[in-house]
Amino acid sequence: MGARVQPDEVVGSIGGDDRDAYVRLLALRQGQRWVLRDCWVLVGAEPPGWVETEWMYEQCAFVASCVTAADMALLCSGSVCGPASVPP
Repeated sequence: MGARVQPDEVVGSIGGDDRDAYVRLLALRQGQRWVLRDCWVLVGAEPPGWVETEWMYEQCAFVASCVTAADMALLCSGSVCGPASVPP
């Protein structure tokens, strides 16, 4: 197994990156907010068969979207993709 990389090192390295970040996430509703529960990100090459989609349910949301790596770094700043919350 390779050396462990600290999450802040990764987030810091993509903070100014304008490449595409392909994101799949699961968010859970807590009151009036959505809280990020799980997140998968690939920066750079588009995954084969990539399709942007959004499945919204009353208590959870599954989202596949393309954002900039810099925007993804903002979401992940602090404690790496959690616990982040966004207003509805």
